[in-house]
Amino acid sequence: ELYAWNERESALVCVNLKELRQEEDADYRNYCTIICSCVPTTPIRRIVPNRTGRYVALLCDDDAWIVELPLVDSRAFKENAKIQTKSFPIGGRFFESLANSNHIQQAKWHPDSQADVHLTILTSDNTLSIFNVLNPLSPEQRISLCGFEDDDDWKPSYSISDSVIDFDFGPVENLPPVYTGFAKTSRNESPIHVIFVLKENGDVHALFPHLNHPKCPVFLSNPLPVHPPIDDNYGVDACSILCLERGGLCVLVIGSSNGSICHSLVLNDDSDDEGEEEAVRRTPRKKSRYVFEIIDFELGDPGDDVDGILR
Repeated sequence: ELYAWNERESALVCVNLKELRQEEDADYRNYCTIICSCVPTTPIRRIVPNRTGRYVALLCDDDAWIVELPLVDSRAFKENAKIQTKSFPIGGRFFESLANSNHIQQAKWHPDSQADVHLTILTSDNTLSIFNVLNPLSPEQRISLCGFEDDDDWKPSYSISDSVIDFDFGPVENLPPVYTGFAKTSRNESPIHVIFVLKENGDVHALFPHLNHPKCPVFLSNPLPVHPPIDDNYGVDACSILCLERGGLCVLVIGSSNGSICHSLVLNDDSDDEGEEEAVRRTPRKKSRYVFEIIDFELGDPGDDVDGILR
């Protein structure tokens, strides 16, 4: 499905791409309108549906709302039906307590959520908050990317001081039992999705929170080394990050506000594990980025020079 927010009617418009068709001699569309029980009073900035099609997150600058999507058959799209459904804010007083200058940067559904009900929200105070929409009043986990200390073996001495502007979920990584705290009861590794967080200066960090065990220690890596290294770190005005996985490879796509897109391959650095048995490895493997392509787009109106759009 494809979703759009109708600001005039304060409703969610849903289009089933499989059922969508257009006739040349008639203005015809297959869609349905989802009427929410409660709607935000501030403009909608982003719409984020979950994988199962059960919920849609509506993101504003200062709060987020959840829409429960009803089961809709093909007839409803053909008849342009209007369907009532439940919607509610997520976070409640949590977002009300945030400073006026703090706002939502990004939100994505957590891939480790078995029921697909966990929404991860990044706010401008460099904090990741994981909400369960079945209990939406307060986050199940809050991870401050500025609050890490080197008081134990789990947390590195590095903490993020610059602004974190985006994040994305990466591939599944098997963490050793000693990392998750289950070494005494199990020797099996614990698979979780790594989170790549992007800073405005282009640095990328790897974060390893455990969704099902929020009390487990959280590891935040230092900035991933970039090869080949250059002075400007391949751009100091990064604005978005996307992780692509295919054939066991992990590619990070980083966009910048000046119109460049950087593609880099993420590989584990196994040099630190030489002579160390897998059973006693205490932290996630270190990673590095290997840049293999940079695409520069000419921003603005190119006029008739189509070849100048991409160089």
